[in-house]
Amino acid sequence: MWKRILYSLLIVATALLFVFFFAWRLQFLEAPIRFALQSATGKKVTFAQIDYRPFNRMTIGDLAIGDAFRCESVTVYFNPWKLLRAPRNPEFSLSHVTLHKPSVVLTPSLWQKKEESSSPRPSAAVSAANRARYPDFTLSWNEGRLRSRTFTVENFNGDLRFEEMVTGTIAGDAGKEKFEASLSFDGRQPLKKGEVTARIAGAPLQAAFKLSGTYASPEQFDASVALEKLQWQRLTLSSATIKMTRSPDCLEAVLGTPDGEASLRGKDFAHFIFNAQLPLASLIEPASGYLELSGEMD
Repeated sequence: MWKRILYSLLIVATALLFVFFFAWRLQFLEAPIRFALQSATGKKVTFAQIDYRPFNRMTIGDLAIGDAFRCESVTVYFNPWKLLRAPRNPEFSLSHVTLHKPSVVLTPSLWQKKEESSSPRPSAAVSAANRARYPDFTLSWNEGRLRSRTFTVENFNGDLRFEEMVTGTIAGDAGKEKFEASLSFDGRQPLKKGEVTARIAGAPLQAAFKLSGTYASPEQFDASVALEKLQWQRLTLSSATIKMTRSPDCLEAVLGTPDGEASLRGKDFAHFIFNAQLPLASLIEPASGYLELSGEMD
């Protein structure tokens, strides 16, 4: 009998010790979380409280980063076994982050740190090595809001999986238009190489397209758009392709339709040759006639 009691007490003590360990570990994460966010963004970071839920999650309430980001709550899910194995690197236990009612104001200051570093930028090899050290996790958000001077997106929802390739979906309402898109891009070179498939439904704009490309700088990039459908007021395009290539000494942009094409080729946007041979009906309904145009700017 006493062995059973001792065994039961041992189980309870182990459970209490486990809970105490996580509560103790997570309490010490508040300062690193605030410091890490402030270091990454260069903005003041505030939050109301952190609610710990052993054994696998915590929720940050009323998070604010600078003047451009607010979120009613951020729930972070983690793997407790990974946290136990690597207590000095809690970020590697991250598995899922959920944002509830985030609000983002798109202003130039959102992308700027308070103090720019004077140290040289890391090489691509170093960036890739650093990316390999990041945890694989999922970021999702719901009931979000995006605002800028020219547009507002309501009911902004999304789901992104961060691995070697970043993949996911986003959706929202932009005025009368509803949009949804699936994304895929290289996680080792964010926003340098990727693919977007999107659908926009509403009035006066309706569109369905697939965009892919690579980006090195404003002077060097290439992009391709497979346009299933585009309708904006009387302008309409279907089964069209748009290709654009830019290098330091060359610029080429081509709009292709089943009935003809329009092209711009030259050195840059100030020195080019333009040609177009398109039926007007392929651009504007119910127009008739044929567009044939050529010109040169130098």
